Amino acid sequence: MMKRVACVVPRSEKARTFISRYMPRVTPPVDHGIDIRKFQPSRDKKRQFISSSQLITRKRVDGIIRTFAGFIAQPQHSDFRLIIAGRGSEKENLERLVERLGIKNNVEFTGFLPQAKLNEYIRESMAFLINTDRDLNMISVPEAICSGTPVITTSVPYTAPTVQNHKLGLVKDNWGVKELNEIVEHNAGYVDNCINHREKLSNVAAAREIIGRYIAAKRP
Repeated sequence: MMKRVACVVPRSEKARTFISRYMPRVTPPVDHGIDIRKFQPSRDKKRQFISSSQLITRKRVDGIIRTFAGFIAQPQHSDFRLIIAGRGSEKENLERLVERLGIKNNVEFTGFLPQAKLNEYIRESMAFLINTDRDLNMISVPEAICSGTPVITTSVPYTAPTVQNHKLGLVKDNWGVKELNEIVEHNAGYVDNCINHREKLSNVAAAREIIGRYIAAKRP
């Protein structure tokens, strides 16, 4: 049956590399796409960052908090806020860390948020922060981009190459204060890039690309 497959369209470069070991005719990757109508972009940003995830160890939200503490230690950024959305087993530890660092007035734990409220926080923020060391599939990346909000992430999510190649934010393992400064200083440019790229992340655009890959593979 697999011999009759015209082509395989993977979701990421990592998937393409893996599948190519076992099958021929593996095309360049195409993301699944999202319904971009649910995410209204905004260039009007507040002096805040947002992290939205489960509050569990592998998300490394503690690293985000420590980096943020170093960022607001700079006098010109002392008024910035960090929004931490989500719930999980590490919440109390993270709250204690915030108190220990003396940044309680700059950090807000929102708990679980309805999607509409979360979207509002995302589009108002200067960056969406990701520090995971394991999660490949993170739907929050295209959602942030479609909201006009650049992403700072590790190289782990499969969408990291898209962020890097199209300047939709910054990709660096163990990112730090330097990256936060960069995203703030050049925020308008990154926001424009996100808004200009959002149509390419739609489920309609993804379907067109998949059909195009199939047509190309069927050509003699």
